[in-house]
Amino acid sequence: MLSLIMSLALSATSPEPATATPAPAPQVKPKKPKKICRANGATGTRMKSSTCKTQEEWDAEASVGPNGETGEKTVRN
Repeated sequence: MLSLIMSLALSATSPEPATATPAPAPQVKPKKPKKICRANGATGTRMKSSTCKTQEEWDAEASVGPNGETGEKTVRN
């Protein structure tokens, strides 16, 4: 008798059919720029050190002179 009641109760609560929801599209992450590391030649120390920057950062640093000049000539009157 108990098994009859339990089977009726379980059959009455049948699961609803699952609705098909589209899966979200995977987000594409932008690629990180490649870092270029260069050794620093510090005199008087055994500790090695290096500086890592992107190619754009190395190019920007190379275009700036030792006094902060950018290579553009300024005409003064």
